[in-house]
Amino acid sequence: MEGLGFWSPTFDVAFTFPIPFPAPNNAIFFYESLIVLYAIRWVASHGYNHSRLAIHSDNNNTVHMFNTLSATPHYSRLLRLAVDELIIHDIDLRVYHISGVDNKIADLLSRNAPGAALALRPSMKIDSFTPPAHWLGVLQK
Repeated sequence: MEGLGFWSPTFDVAFTFPIPFPAPNNAIFFYESLIVLYAIRWVASHGYNHSRLAIHSDNNNTVHMFNTLSATPHYSRLLRLAVDELIIHDIDLRVYHISGVDNKIADLLSRNAPGAALALRPSMKIDSFTPPAHWLGVLQK
């Protein structure tokens, strides 16, 4: 994993954040969960209250955590941030598992390859984002 990314086929937009250093294997679950939190926040910030939101992830741990709303103590703060957004904005979330092979654009965004993602969907607009610092530090508390 070289970056974080999500895209919305409905709105034809994508967002990327290159990870400034190689992610250790044990950080992948955190980063995958962080991008789900960012996607929830993006939907909420664009006024899609009282909505249903489907997110596809290739990480089984992320799918499980968001569908059961159960996390280890290490991830409970991140999950709580997400749940707060869902409750405040009345968003009904479902997270589905999809393999990276079947979700090529998201896979390319997570590999920090926005140009290759654009080759698959030329009409898509890609922007960068930076997760809030308190999100990145959520694991230290």
